[in-house]
Amino acid sequence: MDVRGSLLALLTLGPCHGAQLAAEVAERTGASVNPGQVAKTLARLESEGLVESRPRDAAGRVSYRLTARGSAEAAVWLDTPAVDGFRLALTGSMPGVDRGALLTSVQEAAEEIVAGLAAPRGFAEPRRRGRRPRR
Repeated sequence: MDVRGSLLALLTLGPCHGAQLAAEVAERTGASVNPGQVAKTLARLESEGLVESRPRDAAGRVSYRLTARGSAEAAVWLDTPAVDGFRLALTGSMPGVDRGALLTSVQEAAEEIVAGLAAPRGFAEPRRRGRRPRR
C-alpha cells in the first residue's frame, strides 16, 4: 500500500486533516491506514516541501494542502499505471479520471510484467526413492 502517494492524490481534492485522509483511504479502497502512519507521512511530506500545514481548526486539528511541488508529484502518481488493487481502487475513485484509459494502462503494465517473467512451469515431478508403485 502506497500511503505517501495516496495522501498526495487525495490532497488534490483540497485541504484535509489526517483523520479525514485515513477515512478517505478506507472508504475508497477498503484498506485501513494507521492514523500514526498518516501523521508520520504528512510530517515527512511537509519536510520535503510537498505539503504545508494550515492553522489548527476549532477542533484543534491541523489540515494540510499541497504545494506546487506536491501537486506535480501527485499528478505523476495519478498518471502512473496502477498495478495493484489498492492503487487501482484509489485512482479509479478520483474525479476526472478516465476509467477506460486507466484500465488500458493497467492492462499494458500487466502485459509488460508478464512478458518479463520466466516461462511458465508446472510442478516438478516427485522424486521416487526406491519405492515400488502400489498396485
